Amino acid sequence: MTEGWQILTDNQDDQRALSKVLAEAGIVIAKKDCCSVIVSKDTSIARASNPNALHLTYGDNNTKSDRVIDLSRPDLAVDLCRAIKHIVDNYQLKKRFPKVTGSLILKNAQMLEIYATIKRISDFNTTVMLLGESGTGKEVIAKEIHNLSPRRDFPFMAINCGAIPENLLESELFGHKRGSFTDAYRDKPGLLEQANHGTVFLDEIGELPLLLQAKLLRFLQEREIRRVGGDETIPLDVRIISATLKDLEKDTLLGFFREDLFYRLNVVTVDLPPLRARRDEILDLAHFFIEKKRQKLFSTVQGFSPDAQRALTSYAWPGNIRELENVVERGMVLTDSETIDLVHLPARLHGAIGDSVKNFGAMTQPNDPLDCTDNLSIKHHQEILERRLIEEAIKKTDNNKTQAAKLLEISLRTLVYKIKDYGMG
Repeated sequence: MTEGWQILTDNQDDQRALSKVLAEAGIVIAKKDCCSVIVSKDTSIARASNPNALHLTYGDNNTKSDRVIDLSRPDLAVDLCRAIKHIVDNYQLKKRFPKVTGSLILKNAQMLEIYATIKRISDFNTTVMLLGESGTGKEVIAKEIHNLSPRRDFPFMAINCGAIPENLLESELFGHKRGSFTDAYRDKPGLLEQANHGTVFLDEIGELPLLLQAKLLRFLQEREIRRVGGDETIPLDVRIISATLKDLEKDTLLGFFREDLFYRLNVVTVDLPPLRARRDEILDLAHFFIEKKRQKLFSTVQGFSPDAQRALTSYAWPGNIRELENVVERGMVLTDSETIDLVHLPARLHGAIGDSVKNFGAMTQPNDPLDCTDNLSIKHHQEILERRLIEEAIKKTDNNKTQAAKLLEISLRTLVYKIKDYGMG
């Protein structure tokens, strides 16, 4: 296939709407080059699935992006414009970042190895456990496994087991029958039932209460569930992918996590590296986030100044990819030009330049956390101290944020806000 558009419709109104959107995107029509538009009727594709289908493709075999929309919809022009913008954006991302696969940038050797692993296991129903620090992209990897698998056309459902109260978590996962508890006014299917034939991602699986651990184990063994308050068993075909920050092997020895469930979930383990171990990908990821957010923020930002680039690659990123994405968005909002400079980055990044020798950016076991040699900013050192106190409190309480807030003598709401602000979880 040559690079360009292939429009499977003869409708002149559709072609005019298409022409307008392409012109706005800077793509010239009826030119014999890589951005040419080919208008043709391909019955083998269009009629095989839906006689009213409009199949749009753009790009060559390596960068091709496509979408199918329904010509019978009354708001066709709007759908057409959205579809075209979507695939143009995807095409441009793939052209700029040829190493992008799905939602991943594959440049680092360790990430290439991880991608090879998830690609190999995607066709099987094997349970997968994802390990790694907060913000390393565990949900992105889970989605990639789902998208590579035969289940890709069925739902992907994610739930954070530590974010939902215990008394509601059972209903969220397994559903409930009307009248089974107060406010249960109707039957409700749980996430497992809603994701039938698809994938469920259980984040922070170590926070799952023991009672629900037993119920999840039964599902993994029998492949059927029973709603809360129900007698009927419901057979399901769902793949389970889980993730944790905890040492579950230690928790099994202490009796906090069922050993039999641990081995059921831990058939294949994928350990994701922190961003500080992927420094060769930091700038690629930062530019990827610029491209991703440019339209949403109505921004003209194109890149980073040399000082900003040095700060990005020198900083330790304790909040990992999530923190990087937040920093990029902040820079795009604050800058008035097409370049994000050092001044547009948070103060905690300013001291990172040149600190590789002192390993200032390690953020884990620093030699001198309040070394004032290079930076006398009170705000800068306050952020460092707060971050490390929060990390220590969360570590001591085994990620129990309520207890951590008590140790820090702040409210839980303040702690959650600071964790989000610092990109820590």
